[in-house]
Amino acid sequence: MKVAQSLFISDISFLHIAYISGKKLLMQRPTLKTALLIIFTVFILLLQFPLISIANQEIHIANTPLLYFYIFVTWILMIGLMAVVLERRRPNP
Repeated sequence: MKVAQSLFISDISFLHIAYISGKKLLMQRPTLKTALLIIFTVFILLLQFPLISIANQEIHIANTPLLYFYIFVTWILMIGLMAVVLERRRPNP
């Protein structure tokens, strides 16, 4: 019988410490620039052809075409997620 490796992560200011099978691994948090770049890239991919064509149908939500609703919700989620990342990274005075 194999025993699954345990994973424990604790957050200490700027470092994440991961314990895998009793071994201590230090992982730095991504920088602000990296986090924003990842968010931006994911949302740009959400607005590319294969995914946006799924929303291009004759369905209406609140009397708004599904495509417009999809673009608007995606845009609002990107702004909100970036705001959350920026607020969490703000240094305390």
